[in-house]
Amino acid sequence: MFKKLINRIAGDPNKKIINNLESIVAEVASFEPMLQQMDDETLREQTAVLKERYENGETLDDLLPEAFALVREASVRTTGLRHYDVQIMGGVLLHRNDVVEMRTGEGKTLVATLPLYLNSLTGRGVHLVTVNEYLARRDGGWMGQIFHHLGLTVGVIAPQKFSALYDPDYVNPGAELEDERLVHWRPCTRKQAYLADVTYGISSEFGFDYLRDNMVTSREKLVQRDLVYAVIDEVDNVLIDEARTPLIISGPAPRSGKDYARFSEYVRRLKRNTVEEEDAEPDGHYDLDEKSRSISLTEMGITEIEKRIPEIDSDAGESLYDPNFYHLTYYLENALKAEYMFKRDVHYVVQEGQVIIVDDFTGRLMPGRRYSDGLHEAIEAKEKVQIKKETITVGTITLQNYFRLYGKLGGMTGTALTDAEEFDKIYELGVTPLPTNVQHIVDTGKMGLVEQRSKVDNAEKISYHDPITGEPMFFKRTDFPDQVYGNEEAKDKAIIREVKRVQEAGRPVLVGTTSVEHSETIHRMLERERIKHTVLNAKIHQSEALIVAQAGRRGAVTISTNMAGRGTDILLGGNPEGMSAEMMEEELFKRPLLTQLIFRLLDDGEEAAREFAQRNAKLSEDLVDWALKVRQEFDESLVEIEEVQVIGYLARKLQEPYEIDYNDLITVLRYVRAGAVGEARDYLENIELDSAIADDALRQWEMYSRYQQVHAENGLAAQFLAEIIFEQHYNARAALIRAVLGENDKEANQLIKTIPGLPAALIGHIKQVMATTEAERQEVWQLGGLHVIGSERHESRRIDNQLRGRAARQGDPGSSRFFLSLED
Repeated sequence: MFKKLINRIAGDPNKKIINNLESIVAEVASFEPMLQQMDDETLREQTAVLKERYENGETLDDLLPEAFALVREASVRTTGLRHYDVQIMGGVLLHRNDVVEMRTGEGKTLVATLPLYLNSLTGRGVHLVTVNEYLARRDGGWMGQIFHHLGLTVGVIAPQKFSALYDPDYVNPGAELEDERLVHWRPCTRKQAYLADVTYGISSEFGFDYLRDNMVTSREKLVQRDLVYAVIDEVDNVLIDEARTPLIISGPAPRSGKDYARFSEYVRRLKRNTVEEEDAEPDGHYDLDEKSRSISLTEMGITEIEKRIPEIDSDAGESLYDPNFYHLTYYLENALKAEYMFKRDVHYVVQEGQVIIVDDFTGRLMPGRRYSDGLHEAIEAKEKVQIKKETITVGTITLQNYFRLYGKLGGMTGTALTDAEEFDKIYELGVTPLPTNVQHIVDTGKMGLVEQRSKVDNAEKISYHDPITGEPMFFKRTDFPDQVYGNEEAKDKAIIREVKRVQEAGRPVLVGTTSVEHSETIHRMLERERIKHTVLNAKIHQSEALIVAQAGRRGAVTISTNMAGRGTDILLGGNPEGMSAEMMEEELFKRPLLTQLIFRLLDDGEEAAREFAQRNAKLSEDLVDWALKVRQEFDESLVEIEEVQVIGYLARKLQEPYEIDYNDLITVLRYVRAGAVGEARDYLENIELDSAIADDALRQWEMYSRYQQVHAENGLAAQFLAEIIFEQHYNARAALIRAVLGENDKEANQLIKTIPGLPAALIGHIKQVMATTEAERQEVWQLGGLHVIGSERHESRRIDNQLRGRAARQGDPGSSRFFLSLED
């Protein structure tokens, strides 16, 4: 109330910020006509031009309008996405050290490309911080197209020391081929990933690499560069919720796994005390305070445990808390916590004999992370899996202290205003909420929309209509009041009734749960009702993007933990790109089948290979011709390599396309051979050539060196040639989908004509997928869009808002309702 009064008198400060940004948006737009006339090569050259201007004294603020316009144009050409005006505003604020509050579905992933590109012009490397490995790989692979188009390199760092560089010509053999954004990561060293212009990764991995760098004994072993600029996605989760969580690098500790195992047995079958009066006699062995998450033994419990520990002679007056036995309390306290406070499928899951922590905030698994101070070992003992050797801390830093080391920070989230004071006080970051794209259109009056309001089931329904036809153009999400039940069982039954009612009306439903355990309870109840549905939780997450992207289809029911609250858009009617990729995966050959064909060719000859292709509906004889051609090219390269070695051969091969001096190429290739790709890039920049030549040289060096090693053995050679051909074929499939969805029939027909193993019928199949999804989209739109059901309130209101935000994205219709019980 007081805030509204101040805003009336002094004016809303956020509106003033937005209004001041309009002039920058207009300046960015002024470059569009010129950039649209440039071919791809000329557009790419603009990066070098901007870098030179920066080196000659212009500031990043001076370069901002043209840099943002370049990113917008490159995005249109590669991803088909054009930054909205409000997204341009978001990019400016991120560059200016702000936290930007953007509603779920407003395109934070795309916004980040603007300040990342601008700040990468300094040549010092910039970081994009995500909350999990999947988003780091997906967003880096998705937005990597834009950066690559502008001549920048993109790296990713992930757990298990995985590092890679974005390479659109490479197809990772282990990646999910249905989602093209995940497949183009070529493995590299950690240092190479940090030497990229833009590096995507998880907050904890950036921090751990910093700790490891602080433990090395020589400068050459450092992997990180200076911490210059980072954009943090879900910034409140990283800088507020997990800010004080210590990142710990450990070494082995001397404690025994046998003690964890025996104390796990000692604490089983203890009874909880239900007597609350302090002076009264307890009726159980332990007190559990769920609010403060603490557990302690009663006198009755201590007596019982001392009976179970053989080395303590109670009759002789010995006690657990005697100096001789006090070290055993360490194992006892952890065993009690593991047994009675930490629940399987809520706090952790057990997979393939390992205890894996479930993140409280996101519902995602955290492989490689372990509870500290013996708790993880106690849980392993409880679950009777192998107890890994306990460790001691050798290096530690909190995320808060790590991110304060950066020269400049920007952050994005759907809910930041509640933490504005903390952002300012600790990190000196301002917070600015951005209007949604639809709200910005309404506020600026650009389309003259007419607002309509009505009441539906005690909830306000708001829509915006065309001023002439009266047709609805955009909607605001309808949030129905919570429904509260006496117990968990009644609540779950009500959820199933709601799912049934909404699904029978033809609308898609997303049920959000706060734990794996509850998602599986709802799953079993839906199975009993024979309601077709899909489950996405920390146990079942391998096809996350595909599941969530198709959750908007007519009558689809999806059950998900909080993990689906982030990252992937739910498109009403389904995602045509994902469905087309699935269709191709079904209809076309996979890598193992292609390997079999080429092995037949190498082992039994051309005629046998052609017969094999004729017998298999997913193969064609022109694939045999392709394999023969590729093999001949590599065999011819071997002859030349024998004369001048790999370095000499590649220098000749790369000289013409890059128009580079032979001796300079020899120098670059020597760096590459020594694993010093960073030095190769520096050398190229010093002679004013494109540093990306070093990455191409590395790729080709690895390829030809490997063929040298495998060509004489038919099995290995077949595998090698199949990888080369499949990479190109996979990229052609993805290009075909993009061409057909972009209604570029000329390019689509050219791909069918030039690429073996692509049947002409695929164009019609993709068009059928387009027609199906569009018809479903219109139908689901008319029916009211996606309905989101929350199965209980999360401790963090922000997580609830993220779940609600799955519905009504970008002005689509949609609704939400939470179901609660008094037992929650």
